[in-house]
Amino acid sequence: MFPLLLLEGLNLHVKSITSLSARTPVNGRKIELNMLAGRFMIYFGLLFWLLPFGMAWAFIGVHLAVLCLDMGATFAPNHKGMPARWRAGYAPAERSSI
Repeated sequence: MFPLLLLEGLNLHVKSITSLSARTPVNGRKIELNMLAGRFMIYFGLLFWLLPFGMAWAFIGVHLAVLCLDMGATFAPNHKGMPARWRAGYAPAERSSI
């Protein structure tokens, strides 16, 4: 589980770009695309300007892995024991919040 968790940050980046590229209506699409483009240009520009080529790619890989491990360590323990909603025919019983 944990080795795949290290790739979840890359998956989040890809999903954000594909959801903004889809033809479904998204509020603030232009602003979000501009913010993503600006972030990527500044991030990659500074890394490849300040570090050698191989070291910049290594930094990107380690940065994504640490980000994903941190997110997984934060969110995964809170979701253990939750019912799996992706199973076919699963209908959770409504629980009272009282």
